[in-house]
Amino acid sequence: MTIQQVCKQSGLTIDTIRYYERIGLIGAEKGTYFKNYSQQTLETLVAIKKLRLAGLSISEIKLFLSIEAGPMDLSRKQIDSIYTVIDKALKRAKIRAKEIAESQLLLENMKRKLIGVANENK
Repeated sequence: MTIQQVCKQSGLTIDTIRYYERIGLIGAEKGTYFKNYSQQTLETLVAIKKLRLAGLSISEIKLFLSIEAGPMDLSRKQIDSIYTVIDKALKRAKIRAKEIAESQLLLENMKRKLIGVANENK
């Protein structure tokens, strides 16, 4: 896939994708005229986007991606640290989901009121 195709499918900008590539979060095969991004890279970018939305830092995401890449020899302290990061991210995601649900209800109520006003003005 070209970078434009990856942008369209991931919802990320070219600059963001190039940044993630530059810092080593993703890779791409170098073609004759342009880079080729794999389906796996697209899936990784979508995961990164979701993790960023959950409030994880780039360094935390790098750690998670390295764990996903294969087995690691982690100490109990490292495992506990990663668990803590995940637990905090889950709590932030739950709070964010609640806030989004509340925003959705507010917007739906506003829409109903606007429909009512429009009907009264006929």
